[in-house]
Amino acid sequence: MATKKTQSKADPLRVAVLERALSILAAFEQRPGPLSLALLAELTGLHKSTILRLLVSLEDHGYVRRLSDGQYTVGPTLFRLGTIFEKSQTARDLI
Repeated sequence: MATKKTQSKADPLRVAVLERALSILAAFEQRPGPLSLALLAELTGLHKSTILRLLVSLEDHGYVRRLSDGQYTVGPTLFRLGTIFEKSQTARDLI
C-alpha cells in the first residue's frame, strides 16, 4: 500500500523529504491507532531507516509520539492544528 511517489518525483515544485514525512502522517489515517515501524514501512513504501530519521523530527515538533512499547501514534500538534482549522471555518465554508 505505498503512497503516490511517482507524482512527487515528477513535479519539480515538490520537496521530497516533506512528501516522505507527510506520507508517514497519512499512514495514521489508513490505520488508526498506534503503528509499528514495520507497519509504517509497509504503508508508506519507505525504508525503515528513512522513517526513523523522519520520526525524530516529527516527534521533536509534536506531530508524532513514541509510545513505551516502541510504536508511534499521532501527537498533540496535529490536534492543535485541527482545532485551529475547526475554529477558522464557518458553516458556510464547510457547506
